[in-house]
Amino acid sequence: MCQIVIAFLLVHNLAAVTFDIPQDISPSALMNTMRNSKEQLNSAKFNSDANLNTVQMIRKAGYPAEAHVIQTQDGYLLTLHRIPSNEHQPVLLQHGLLCSSADWVIAGKDKGLAFILADQGYDVWLGNIRGNTYSRAHVSLSPSDSRFWNFSLTFRGIRDPIQIFSSSILSNSNPIADMMCQIVIAFLLVHNLAAVTFDIPQDISPSALMNTMRNSKEQLNSAKFNSDANLNTVQMIRKAGYPAEAHVIQTQDGYLLTLHRIPSNEHQPVLLQHGLLCSSADWVIAGKDKGLAFILADQGYDVWLGNIRGNTYSRAHVSLSPSDSRFWNFSFHEMGIYDLPAMISYITNITSHPLHTYIGHSMGTTSFYVMAVERPEIARMVQMMISLAPAVFMNHMKSPIRYFSRFTQEFEIIAHFFGKNEFLPHSDMLYYLSKYGCEMFNIEKEICANVIFLICGFDKEQFNYTLLPIIVNHDPAGASAKTLVHFSQEIKSGKFRQYDYGRKNNLLIYNATEPPDYDLGNITLPIAIFYGDNDWLANSVDVKKLYHLLPNILDMYRVPKFNHLDFIWGKDAPKLVYKRLLEIMKKIMCHNDNKDNKDKK
Repeated sequence: MCQIVIAFLLVHNLAAVTFDIPQDISPSALMNTMRNSKEQLNSAKFNSDANLNTVQMIRKAGYPAEAHVIQTQDGYLLTLHRIPSNEHQPVLLQHGLLCSSADWVIAGKDKGLAFILADQGYDVWLGNIRGNTYSRAHVSLSPSDSRFWNFSLTFRGIRDPIQIFSSSILSNSNPIADMMCQIVIAFLLVHNLAAVTFDIPQDISPSALMNTMRNSKEQLNSAKFNSDANLNTVQMIRKAGYPAEAHVIQTQDGYLLTLHRIPSNEHQPVLLQHGLLCSSADWVIAGKDKGLAFILADQGYDVWLGNIRGNTYSRAHVSLSPSDSRFWNFSFHEMGIYDLPAMISYITNITSHPLHTYIGHSMGTTSFYVMAVERPEIARMVQMMISLAPAVFMNHMKSPIRYFSRFTQEFEIIAHFFGKNEFLPHSDMLYYLSKYGCEMFNIEKEICANVIFLICGFDKEQFNYTLLPIIVNHDPAGASAKTLVHFSQEIKSGKFRQYDYGRKNNLLIYNATEPPDYDLGNITLPIAIFYGDNDWLANSVDVKKLYHLLPNILDMYRVPKFNHLDFIWGKDAPKLVYKRLLEIMKKIMCHNDNKDNKDKK
């Protein structure tokens, strides 16, 4: 027997699952074993109530249930569950350590205190403290950021989990500790099920272990690094001298999204939407006079920066935790029919103006085209759309990513088998790499940059290497595995269509064996397209195919030598892209002003 370690570095941060598998087993036999194991698990009998969240348990017991999201003074988003009643004054039940609102209803009807109080006519509210299953969100911090967890509450007695572990488990009198060759310190209270493993000599004492770890931490903290790498989107905006706001909105299907804003009352609003594995930070990373968000703000626009479900700033739901695989059951289709409509509706309501311009980069264009086809009533709230490096048709992609599309089915099986439905979330490990890997030496900078070039296209002339620590601190910002699978399907099929669930499930969902195409010919709003010669992800052949299918094109502009990311970070992006972009936006504004004046006459 040999040991095969399948490390899902692309699915879940450094989570490794180890199997003892015979040496002579083939990869296909291994996949069949995993597939059969999955089918056996799916057919096994189990208590269906184990899958229910608090709201579902309350409703199954025959009571009305509500979910309310509130924001604390320091930016945490907490979910309150409620069994409403107008007969009595409200009662708040607050759970204990490592628990949630579910604990008050798990015992069931006639047993759970929440139900008993509701039977007495009380208006029952169930709290969820910051950091638990239902309250793992913040307006500017991700749960994968250690700063998110810088609080005590009931954690006062266990502020330092390592010290508790060392004093209670690794004591000198503990015979088990003396026999350990490998110590696994699990930070269950700090990072959900994340384990850090150290190879430690048998004779080391707990105090020596603590000193070693403390010294390592001090050495890392004393190293020089770019302080901007620590800043979130709001902080980067404010450091550049602009006002900044964070708004939390709820989608129709319960996801909580954070919109960042550089406010202005002079012009109509503009929404910038990032691409795959990115966040609102990407529009400001380049800095003042370079980042598109700042350039638009300087022109007086009311600038809004979106964050799609599942990324660093939008990892919350009214009833699902990011640790629940059901949270990640979405692709760019759901972003188009739920996320963008929620953002655009909120912005137009707050500003009392239609959205002047939607600017999308990469997947930010993909989700918009989905919305424009599936939710035309929302598209009518937008006066113009600008596509930067549109990722719609993808079968001429040059990036090595195209070769992974061949293994779409296997990737999906592996992801579901291990219950890891999140792809490349931002993490402390990536923060470490940004702080100490991509900045300290030129060779590390070259390696980090070349990884980006290999995926997006080589363009050293446009890449600003000093931005690397900031870029790696924010990206990748997380996505669902299903989104990756959906894009892989697009690469294989050469079509722009809905998610392919397989012939059997397609019949149930779409009433057809193949998923339906998105009808781009029905999109009537004006669109401008910018694409790069050297873009390995959005190939010019695929972009031209999109161009011919859209009925109302304002501009189709080729940017020489630009790769996929130059549109947001390129040194010459302000001169080669944004200058033309602003001219188009001003023409639309003048056209709309003239139209309004004629209507008034």
